[in-house]
Amino acid sequence: MIQYAHDLMDSFRHKCPDCDAFSAGEATPSDASDPKAICSKAWADFYSKDKIDIRIAFGFIDSETSKKSDDSLLRAVLIEQLIRPCVRRLPECAGAKAASNPDLCESNVRACDFKRSDADMNLFTKEIIGPSGRTHTVELRISGSSSDDGAAGQARASRDAEKFFHSALREADVVLYAGHARKGGGPSFTPAARRANGSIAYEEYQRDRSGYDKMLAALQTASHPPKIVGILACDAANYFRTGMIRTAPQTGLLLASAADTDRSLLTRAYFALDSILWARCQGGFNESLNTMKDFDGYRLTPMVLDRFFEAYKPSL
Repeated sequence: MIQYAHDLMDSFRHKCPDCDAFSAGEATPSDASDPKAICSKAWADFYSKDKIDIRIAFGFIDSETSKKSDDSLLRAVLIEQLIRPCVRRLPECAGAKAASNPDLCESNVRACDFKRSDADMNLFTKEIIGPSGRTHTVELRISGSSSDDGAAGQARASRDAEKFFHSALREADVVLYAGHARKGGGPSFTPAARRANGSIAYEEYQRDRSGYDKMLAALQTASHPPKIVGILACDAANYFRTGMIRTAPQTGLLLASAADTDRSLLTRAYFALDSILWARCQGGFNESLNTMKDFDGYRLTPMVLDRFFEAYKPSL
């Protein structure tokens, strides 16, 4: 699945020349209302630091029919893709052949070639050239929520995952959560509450929205709220958008608007990460998010990066 997403992104820049990032050295339009000028200002602000802090938090991804979480699998799949070399998947580019075909084999994807830290297995780093031509170090941290070490191990993993997410909201430049919304209860890092018949007790989450409340509290206490927060969970826009705008009005939002599958939400996280690394302008960013139109026979609902570029539009 994610290899297919990678291949879609690799061809994306060929098919959509106007979707590229505002690249280093490109002249900024003098009209401040020009979309390119807005794009330039937004990403210049984003890439004003030498180090970019991005964190991806996987929730506990169980289901009505299974108490087992898929987060470990999805996290491993994402990591496997991110640490691959940035080389196109063509026969002419396999192995040592890539060096003799640089024009053909240079990848159009930036969400690759991350280096895993020996000291911290959750930390991945990569150096990129930002819009100004400066070199930036991207520090990407990825956490999971599940444990195979019994009830005590699961409780510990859930606490650590929730702490990771809340710390990210207070400290990081970009925060992406992939998991359940629990029908408005909020991001969830613990096994679902269940009824006697084994079905998920959504009424408990609608009565006690502590996951949502804790998320807003973390955003509220951030000295510098994230530039972008993505809640890749079913119907997140309906459940969380109003409160998140009220709490962090300058933060760009990536919110799922329907009941997508966990695997499709993973690809959205991958598309978003790639667009951030390219510093794509608004049209290209949104088109990249929707590169995959359907998955496993399921039509995916369009998603957009909301409020990120709007903050840089000149006042009338």
